[in-house]
Amino acid sequence: MKPPASPDGTPAFKEVLKIATPSRIPWVMVRDKIRRTIESGMVSNDRQVSYLEKMLSAITGTGCAAVSSGSAGLTLLLRALKVKGYVLMPSFTFSASAHAVAWNSLKMRFADIDPETFCIDPDDVSEKIDRRCGCIMGVPIFGVPCKIEALQEIADDYHIPLIFDSAHALGSKHANQYLGRFGKAEVFSFSPAKIVTGCEGGAVCSTSHELIEKVRILRNYGSTGNDCEDTGMNARMTEISAIIASTLLERIEDAIRYRKRIEDRYRSILQKVPGISFQSCPPEDRPNHQTFAILISPQEFGMDRDTLQKALMAENIETRVYFKPIHHLKPYRRIESRLPVTEDIYSRILALPLHERMTISDASKVANCIRDIPPSPKRGEESRLRFAPPLLPPFLGNF
Repeated sequence: MKPPASPDGTPAFKEVLKIATPSRIPWVMVRDKIRRTIESGMVSNDRQVSYLEKMLSAITGTGCAAVSSGSAGLTLLLRALKVKGYVLMPSFTFSASAHAVAWNSLKMRFADIDPETFCIDPDDVSEKIDRRCGCIMGVPIFGVPCKIEALQEIADDYHIPLIFDSAHALGSKHANQYLGRFGKAEVFSFSPAKIVTGCEGGAVCSTSHELIEKVRILRNYGSTGNDCEDTGMNARMTEISAIIASTLLERIEDAIRYRKRIEDRYRSILQKVPGISFQSCPPEDRPNHQTFAILISPQEFGMDRDTLQKALMAENIETRVYFKPIHHLKPYRRIESRLPVTEDIYSRILALPLHERMTISDASKVANCIRDIPPSPKRGEESRLRFAPPLLPPFLGNF
């Protein structure tokens, strides 16, 4: 077994293998549409945006409103729903989930997550909820669907909307149906690291025609043409973003199959390594393989998560800690939270590279680096000092 690379050693990869990177955009398929769009002068919220909305509607069986980002979509959705009280949501999610709540001047309360799926736990939702709750927000973490029926039953009991920040989950399925049609509404993201990117962008999907029309008004300054119906914002999607997103959306099943092959290779090697475990997906669901993360049990593996991350960076393998819980972030630390599963998962989780620009062989090499790190005695202070590159801060960028 070889040690992790040291300053005078040779890393496993000559260049850094990124944790995520945008899918390759087939220039030959988009260049003429982009040229015609620019020449037309209609570069925002026009024919190409409408076409993308129709594609999403066909896939999800809903009405869809394309917006400038998933964050904007979630913010406008809460505005359109006129939520009162607090939003009950997981703390184990990207910061944008909370920011949308805060921008609507709403309070939030956190529920713990399921230790297998990492999604919000309906049992803890039942424990935390009361009549002051105005909305439940689920988040399909890494593309794994939430326990939708259990959450919907709670929401129905309290006569409040259930929504999903499905930013990670375009292409995921629950009970053989694409996400997008569940709860009162779902919000997707087309940011750079997503399985379908528009470089930026997002979409709100709902079976409620009235709700979608409200979001469409709000995304255009709240204007209906002659007057302002509400205090909206400029959250319109550009035509170029829509062209890129619709082109990649046509190939989403190919992307999911390829990502699954990468994940399968990771699992086939790492499942034999003591102290390594994985997120689970219920058998009735299908994830989109947006992100692949492992859990490290330090005593069994012989090394904690942070030390392993340093070792992999020395091999030119970029990893990230997804997610720093919301209640650990500066704007939200004042929120009282008792979330033992969230804290445990956060302390042990590490996301590995997964994107369509890497090869199956790359995945094997990453997994083998993890497998072949020396046993416990060589994972102490002496090894830590040998890791060349510094540890990068927890990722808080475009997820």
